Amino acid sequence: MDLSGVPPMAFVVTGIIAITGINIVNRLAVNSIKTRWGVIAANYVIALTLSLLIFAANGYHAASAFTIGLAVVSGMLYIGGMYLGMTTIGRRGASIAVSASQLSVLIPVSLSVLIYGDSLSTTQLIGVGVALVSLPLLAAKSTGLNGALDRGTFALIVIQLVVQGFAQFTSKVLVATGLGGERDAFFVVVFAAATLMTIPVASGTGER
Repeated sequence: MDLSGVPPMAFVVTGIIAITGINIVNRLAVNSIKTRWGVIAANYVIALTLSLLIFAANGYHAASAFTIGLAVVSGMLYIGGMYLGMTTIGRRGASIAVSASQLSVLIPVSLSVLIYGDSLSTTQLIGVGVALVSLPLLAAKSTGLNGALDRGTFALIVIQLVVQGFAQFTSKVLVATGLGGERDAFFVVVFAAATLMTIPVASGTGER
């Protein structure tokens, strides 16, 4: 399946939906699994299973070395993004973590404009501006426009959205290099790498 003609914003929207869903699942799972890494590992086992089913349903296609390498990097970014998202949940609650995840769209959008020459409509530019203005509000110590900035939370949110944003951008890189047809294999490797890297940590840590 050739995805080279798919608009970049389609990947952005897909990324927002996926990240938001992951954060909601994390919030529900954190009360039933003893460790934070256990929740992360469980998420990736499920994601790997689903990606394998999609891969099998669409027919097996060999992946290039570039796709495999990019997928491994993407898997590490997704692990980091999920861990940071769960840390934000523990510190400020699920709503703030989900909002930060949604703001991570700024990264793939900005990189698509800078690297691939994509253009933004006036409405999209306004949306980017609103997102940037709202970012400090997520880290306010109290609600309202006059709430003092919690610098620690602000730094955590910025790091979270950057890591998650780069994770989303990897699928755009795959398509931009003409390898969109390997997308199913790409996500199998992404989640396989993430699963293999998180299970040993989950089994060896007692951290909440």
